[in-house]
Amino acid sequence: MITEYYYNIVGGCIAFGSIIGSFPFRWSYKNRKIYASTQNEWINQFFIFMFYLPHYILQTIKVIWFQICGDFNSIPILYIAWVFATAILIQAMVQIFKLTDIRRMFTLFNKYLIDFKVSFIRDHDRRTLLKMRILDMLSTCCMGCIVIGVCFGTFHHAIFPSDPTYVGSLIAEQDLNIPLVYFTLVFGYFTGLVFMFTLVGLQVNVMMTYTYVMAIVLLPEFRTGRQQSKYESVNTLRTFQKLPLQYRCLQLLHSAYLNVGACLIVPLQALGTNHILFCNFTLITKWENMKDFNKFMLITWSVVGMVFIAGLLDCAGKLCSIGEKTLVSWKFHDWGSPWRNKHMAKFRKSCKPIRVHYGNSYTIRKVTVLKFLRGIVRGTFRSLLTLKT
Repeated sequence: MITEYYYNIVGGCIAFGSIIGSFPFRWSYKNRKIYASTQNEWINQFFIFMFYLPHYILQTIKVIWFQICGDFNSIPILYIAWVFATAILIQAMVQIFKLTDIRRMFTLFNKYLIDFKVSFIRDHDRRTLLKMRILDMLSTCCMGCIVIGVCFGTFHHAIFPSDPTYVGSLIAEQDLNIPLVYFTLVFGYFTGLVFMFTLVGLQVNVMMTYTYVMAIVLLPEFRTGRQQSKYESVNTLRTFQKLPLQYRCLQLLHSAYLNVGACLIVPLQALGTNHILFCNFTLITKWENMKDFNKFMLITWSVVGMVFIAGLLDCAGKLCSIGEKTLVSWKFHDWGSPWRNKHMAKFRKSCKPIRVHYGNSYTIRKVTVLKFLRGIVRGTFRSLLTLKT
């Protein structure tokens, strides 16, 4: 079902993270599985918690101090770098405890797709091939963002090694001019970027793949009452004997998916929203006093942040909508006998729609993306009116 090109992208992503020698994943092209090294996991935990975490706590205090007492014109690019690095660090720290869950989720998902294809999928037509090509394109973009992020971060550190977000700010200016010290800092920051960007990018790629395949390919096959030409699977899937078991498998797979990413939904969305509001507010209020480079950075991060978060929310909302329609379609389907209809009615009531949620407090629906965009516009102008008054 998934093309060979996609597996090469995953393998290339893991290989890119392994150039520093301490990435916790290894990819097997033969078995199409992700393996791990316990030694590398301990190296990564020590690397993050004993070095990056204390540094960012100290630099966070320094950034707040600069915002209170420093020159505001130098803050925007500093704040952008700090927020972005902090978000990546938080993501990497949380996921360092879920490495086993990430591997397990990817393995289960890959195995289920293979078994589902062998048991139920007919020969793929052009529509299915087009869907998989779109997934390949999205995975390529994700891999490109990882490489661009690492290159841009290293380039920015090489130009501004003494920014408060970097370790070079703790070293005297004259010591930074020593070539050995300078290149050691740049290389050390490069290795940290490779690890964090690859770990986060790999997780985003896996989560994106799951959401896309589940919403576009798998879940529509479980809906009843559609035209026969719209199905890619055989009719035996939507029968009394096969459908309950396969849907329970989907629910277990979805539980593994939520176990990996559900805890990051609310904090990352809140951090991204705050980041976008700051960019918009700064652009409107300080446009005349800002340098062209700062303007470019703020505009770029604002647009990229809104498109990225809105895209994720839209995909999750589509998954929720299809999941609800799937359960509703079973209500009006004739399963062959009154007893079977009664049994499937009880089964349908015992099932919950497959959707992205965090506990019972937050569920991403189709309207969530509109609320997010409305909140960005409303929050920006509320900040302007508050400052003006």
